[in-house]
Amino acid sequence: MRRLCRDVIEFYQQGKIQPIQPTTIYEATDVISAFRYMQTGKHMGKIIIKMPEDPAELPVAKSNLDLSLSPGGSYLLAGGLGGLGRPITTWMIEKGARNFIFLSRSAGESDSDKAFLRELAAQGCIATIVKGNVAELDDVKRVATASPNPVVGIINLAMVLRVSETYMRHIYSSKAVSYTHLTLPTSDLV
Repeated sequence: MRRLCRDVIEFYQQGKIQPIQPTTIYEATDVISAFRYMQTGKHMGKIIIKMPEDPAELPVAKSNLDLSLSPGGSYLLAGGLGGLGRPITTWMIEKGARNFIFLSRSAGESDSDKAFLRELAAQGCIATIVKGNVAELDDVKRVATASPNPVVGIINLAMVLRVSETYMRHIYSSKAVSYTHLTLPTSDLV
């Protein structure tokens, strides 16, 4: 890798490597035109979006999306007791969700998990905790029967934060295998 980087720098200094040409520059306020130009497939070189010095100059489009979630259905959050799951759950409550199933390896055992579950209860929510691993099919099957309400949505937040060769199998399991497992007990949703 070091040799490759050294060779690239040397080639650049010798003029053997040049910046991509031509460049077509669009103002950030005209980003739609840049994408349309790119879609034609006729462009060469690179397309640059020039941002203004003050981002407040950019117009902000108002969202017309008025999302409402089912208060009667259950939402499965695999790995949802971690750092991402809590704000997502809070947002879902704001959008009407009231029933949650958390599939978690720790299953709400920590003090912070217990406090979060108390917060949910204080907001009139029902939280069902299932201890298990989303990469294990039997654990996912238990989730399907854990809630008295039908599962109407799934969010897979399971992840492994340690990155090394040793953990690659766990990382793969937390996403790829778990996706397959999560679709089985909820295949009637699709």
